[in-house]
Amino acid sequence: MQNYELFVMKHNESIRDMIIRSTNIINELSTLGNEILVEDHVRKVMTSLPSTWKPKTTAIEKTKNLSTLTLEDLMGSLMVYELGLQEKQDAENVRKERGISLKEREEEYSESESEDEISMFKQFGKVYRQFKNNKNKQGKKNF
Repeated sequence: MQNYELFVMKHNESIRDMIIRSTNIINELSTLGNEILVEDHVRKVMTSLPSTWKPKTTAIEKTKNLSTLTLEDLMGSLMVYELGLQEKQDAENVRKERGISLKEREEEYSESESEDEISMFKQFGKVYRQFKNNKNKQGKKNF
């Protein structure tokens, strides 16, 4: 009975795995003579979800009759929501990876830009000195 009372969804556990685990606990209780109603099982699963699932559990409570909701229907609704959460997480990971690679490229580009700028300034300095020297030579010839 303690496993049932302390039952919560584990970190990185799928809905399918969580419901299988809860069903196993309920079956064990049933063999010991403690019958759990489907309605209670449904409610236990919903209250065992982490806070990130609160919008979904609230929506289910508002739109469905929990006394007639089957575990299979609940599982289907939760698995669809889980897919949405996973897609959102995957998109976030891709964005983070792109951001990291973009930063790396910017750093590489900045380093090569800095080297190019230094080289360009050195060349400009040489050309400017040559121009200045030529101008000074021409100025001396005119006088």
